[in-house]
Amino acid sequence: MILLIPNIGSKIEGKLKDLNLKPKVKPRDFIKKRGDKKHRYFSLCIDESGKEILFYARIHNNIDARDKFITEIKFLCLAGQQGMGKIAPQMFNYGIEKDFEWLTREEIKPKSLAQLSPRVISSVVSKNSDLLANYVFSISEVKANRVNFKSFDWSNHFKFPNFDYLVDKRIINKDLSNSLVSMTRNIAGDFKKNCHYLSHGDLTLENILSDKKDFWIIDWERACFNNYAYDIAFLWMHLWNNHSGRKKLINSYIKKINKNDFKLFFPTIVSYLAMGEVLMNFEKEKALDRTKRKSFCKQVLKYSVEDFNKLIRL
Repeated sequence: MILLIPNIGSKIEGKLKDLNLKPKVKPRDFIKKRGDKKHRYFSLCIDESGKEILFYARIHNNIDARDKFITEIKFLCLAGQQGMGKIAPQMFNYGIEKDFEWLTREEIKPKSLAQLSPRVISSVVSKNSDLLANYVFSISEVKANRVNFKSFDWSNHFKFPNFDYLVDKRIINKDLSNSLVSMTRNIAGDFKKNCHYLSHGDLTLENILSDKKDFWIIDWERACFNNYAYDIAFLWMHLWNNHSGRKKLINSYIKKINKNDFKLFFPTIVSYLAMGEVLMNFEKEKALDRTKRKSFCKQVLKYSVEDFNKLIRL
């Protein structure tokens, strides 16, 4: 059961009044309609000068929601200090109150890639693959204090790779399971040594905005230290139905890194992601799309251990 912060609607209204912000969506209306699904309230607001800005505030009363909100504040502070431009939106103000947190940031007009058709996504990513690859790569170059961000927890995956579960579900055979387990355990040492890079952590199509010529990355609440290949692998998996864009993006990214290391890390990450994805059933997903996505995941698992070049050409 989702617990809301006591009297959070009136508390947010008070903060908006203190900041002289007029929201387009009232806190109480948002909470009534979406409070059980969204851990934070957000609305486009008009400030006293007539400028449009975005306001966010935590509404869920749990540690996970609090940690996510504070992580985003920390990252946007860091982004402002290091002048990251398109990688992250500009944060104007923030507050960590006694029982909730809030922030204001610039509004970015373009739609997310998720709001575009697969054909348009493929065209946008293909035509601008070098630019997008550069933005994703630049995330790993951000200099951050390890005290401020958590590290992604790979420990259970490397100790107990659970690919046999997919055998039980008749998704893969035992031989492939054994190969995946062997690959995962053999790479563990080198992989963990390279988990000191900052990562977005949730680089879905929803979190990348585009005007079809440029990109902006938003929602940094899962920022953490991880392997440098995680973000590009995560995005690559979410482009499962865009062969051309996926292929051009990964080729653009490979130009920027040590390919020998990447050939070790990338298959490990995408097989880990595919293991979870192949079992998921998304509520609004069409049956045909579900079948195609799961087929793609099975191919990812197969080529992760068989052939790196075939994997990145999927």
